Amino acid sequence: AQSNISKSEAEVIQAKRKRIPDVVLAGGYAYQTAHQTGGEAFPGAFAGGSIDLPVLYSYRPEINKAKIVLERADLDKASFENHLRYSLKEDYNDFKYAKENMIYYKTILKESAAILEAYKNRYEKGQASLLNLIQVENTHQETLREYISAVQVYYDAYLNLMLNVGHDVLLESENL
Repeated sequence: AQSNISKSEAEVIQAKRKRIPDVVLAGGYAYQTAHQTGGEAFPGAFAGGSIDLPVLYSYRPEINKAKIVLERADLDKASFENHLRYSLKEDYNDFKYAKENMIYYKTILKESAAILEAYKNRYEKGQASLLNLIQVENTHQETLREYISAVQVYYDAYLNLMLNVGHDVLLESENL
């Protein structure tokens, strides 16, 4: 965005400079043969010049177009900064909520493992049926799959945040 602004500023300057008259000076050596003149050869030098004055055309449309392009480049930069700010805030919030979810899922997973262990003990003592133990085992496996899914969401949110930030700042400050 900054390079577009610099390029647009240079185009505004270039468009304004078109109003400056162009001065052309020319010179050189000329030689005419006897065949060209019909008799005698003429060697010699010449000099010439011209000035291109923008009297009837002031280059106002080109200057205005260059100014509009410059304003658009400024707006594009501001838009990019706002979009980046919004993306960073959104990615940070996603990361924060995914981290909170991870904490909840760890607690739920510990409780699920404790319930499964209690049912195993009850089954060994003959106080619970095999069907109940299988149902608790299936529920624990489902909780484990959901925990793994939450871990994936957490790391995806972390990677999106790092992509927009540009470096790994959170691992340095927190023990993840």
